Amino acid sequence: MTEDKAIASTLADAGLAMAAARVRAAPAEGPRRIGYEANAEMSLASGTASASLRNEALRVDLNHAPPDLVAGVLIAAGANRAQAGTLTQALVEMREAADRSPIGPLQSIDELALLPDMPAAVAIRAARYATVSSGLEGVRLDGIDDALLRAIPNLPRAIRNAIVAHRAGRSPRRSSTQSLQRANCIPPRVPRFGAQNSTWFFQAAIRRPTKR
Repeated sequence: MTEDKAIASTLADAGLAMAAARVRAAPAEGPRRIGYEANAEMSLASGTASASLRNEALRVDLNHAPPDLVAGVLIAAGANRAQAGTLTQALVEMREAADRSPIGPLQSIDELALLPDMPAAVAIRAARYATVSSGLEGVRLDGIDDALLRAIPNLPRAIRNAIVAHRAGRSPRRSSTQSLQRANCIPPRVPRFGAQNSTWFFQAAIRRPTKR
């Protein structure tokens, strides 16, 4: 049993090291996009470690984001603007009621389907754009999905244009940052550029060779 624990610990450490290496190797800035997910696998004599990474900074945290970002998620997921406004208000009220709780109102993205009058199809599609675990009030506008970028209410056209220019490599980092900071729904302290400022959801799996 002690030997099995040591082998499992070594494989788990390998998975963490591999995940950290993938994050550090991501582009620091510029038009290259970090992306939503990264997967890697390492084979050792004692077994195989698989790591799965999801960039949570590119998703809207439903427990912390301002209403415009939450509404953008629902619109991108297929809700019309009136419906998204009603559902967003219901979620905000749920969050306010949970302010005195040590945990947020949503513990899993799947719980979005439990919101009153939430269409099941919208809740399912929203999982692509949302999270409940990043803890960020804002979102990395420079790397989010195009559908979500277009759906965020009250996001100035100048901001969208700045993001498009940044992705195409036509705008320096300082200019892009200043433009993004002018967006009311994106607090200046929220990280935007660089993998080192991202927050990642990590899952690992280890497999031992079958003993004969």
